[in-house]
Amino acid sequence: MDTHKIDVHVLVPLPWLEVVPACHTNKERALEACKRANNEMAAVVQSHSTRFLGVALLPTGHLKGPGKEDEEEGASHEKDGMDILMEAYKHAVETCSLDGVALFVGPLSSPLDHPGFEALWKRCEEDGVPVWLHPNRPQFYPDYEAYRGKGGSLHQIWNTLGWVYDTSVAMVHMVMAGVFQRYPNLKVVTHHHGGMIPFFTDRFITQSQNFDDTEGLALLDDMKKFYCDTATFGLAPLNIRQALEFFESGRVLFGTDTPMDMAEPGSFTSTSKGGVLQCGAAQDVMDKIWGQNFWVMMEKRLELKKAHNMEVKGNVDTIDHTREKARVSDSSTS
Repeated sequence: MDTHKIDVHVLVPLPWLEVVPACHTNKERALEACKRANNEMAAVVQSHSTRFLGVALLPTGHLKGPGKEDEEEGASHEKDGMDILMEAYKHAVETCSLDGVALFVGPLSSPLDHPGFEALWKRCEEDGVPVWLHPNRPQFYPDYEAYRGKGGSLHQIWNTLGWVYDTSVAMVHMVMAGVFQRYPNLKVVTHHHGGMIPFFTDRFITQSQNFDDTEGLALLDDMKKFYCDTATFGLAPLNIRQALEFFESGRVLFGTDTPMDMAEPGSFTSTSKGGVLQCGAAQDVMDKIWGQNFWVMMEKRLELKKAHNMEVKGNVDTIDHTREKARVSDSSTS
């Protein structure tokens, strides 16, 4: 961080629960795993309270929807999946004082237009807690049905193409479900420059108007309500330029995907910085990307934390006086 002159890192949790089936498939274990992970995240943040902000892990694999019986054995005596989701949220935000929540999206995850997320959207908007979306398509998920059982995805397609696709699918489902119509002040951060949305929105809107019932939906306006980061898996200033043109300068945040650059540690931070510097943005726009946009997005959350005098305060008081100049990056931690 010091080498790259980064003042604050936002730590996004890895791994997600889906990679640990023993936890993911059992509600009680999923809840306990999230609480333990979030306790650890809070401890890391507290130990470096002027440098880190933490994002929480939540259990989302057991949402059945209102009025539907849980099919798990003995479920009649267990908590509903929505109850577990919100219990984990309250523990993360109220007890651990974390400053965001992470939802992992992909073909094996709960779709974000599921009614079980409604209580989460409501609380996140009320509490000023941003939602970080990160794709989680696994490597074993095949590129073609014909390849099922034959080694999974080939040529890293699950990651290089699958992840930006899955992010885009999640964004579309949220917009088409009217989430931003009901919660216009909800903050949702998409990794990897907003996936495919900045590049294919006109195509999506045209086909939606042709074939979907879009009455009452402001598709383009709602698509622009997402935030995105600058993590591009390499030097890609044109991607950042496109994100700036679509989401506008106030919605683009500096992100690196550190430490997923295992082959060349530090390279993602360098290429993300290079992409911003070479994208043709004016200095005032780059200043927004480096940190100002983040502090504006976090303003309600930080003010509420101070008002409630939360026990795990992190660096709220310090940041409050430096938010216009502090450079922020989001990254992953395990």
